[in-house]
Amino acid sequence: MSDVFLSYSRADIDTAKRVAHALEQHGWSVWWDRQIPAGKTFDAVIEEELRLAKCVVVVWSRNSVESNWVKTEADEGLKQGVLVPVTIDDSEPPFAFRRIQAASLVSWSGKDDSTFAPVVSAVRLAVDVEVLTTDSNTARVTKAGWEVPTTKQPRTRNRRTWLPVIGLAATVLTLGFGLSAFLDGCDDVE
Repeated sequence: MSDVFLSYSRADIDTAKRVAHALEQHGWSVWWDRQIPAGKTFDAVIEEELRLAKCVVVVWSRNSVESNWVKTEADEGLKQGVLVPVTIDDSEPPFAFRRIQAASLVSWSGKDDSTFAPVVSAVRLAVDVEVLTTDSNTARVTKAGWEVPTTKQPRTRNRRTWLPVIGLAATVLTLGFGLSAFLDGCDDVE
């Protein structure tokens, strides 16, 4: 299991190497598809590594926005709540990922500087988290002890909680009709 799964387009391999190296300098293990074992299928290995990674860093570029592999990997990171997008040129990420703030590495020199700092912060938040699963709930808990739900819990409606509301509504309607009839009767008296 790696700390970081790096998703990128093969056309951007030089940048991917720099990103991987910079992340490794911070002590994180980085997996990228250069490490497919002989005799294994790409999709099976990639799927397993994605599932096990604590963080998915996607490198958006003119090349990667056209890659179905990169979009699929980014989507998995998004579903798991551990996606850290970065941009390396002025292209826009695919539509489904535009609402997620990406760290800009357009002017990044490849060094661990202030341009790369937002990536480090985002990866640290994703990696320093443990996933806890109980019978009915899944939560991500940071080492600081904060809980962040990762799955939406279905809203259940209990009839008992609605009974007082229904009773109150019926009472208000009954009183309203009674008051209306009473007032109508008062008009007839004049």
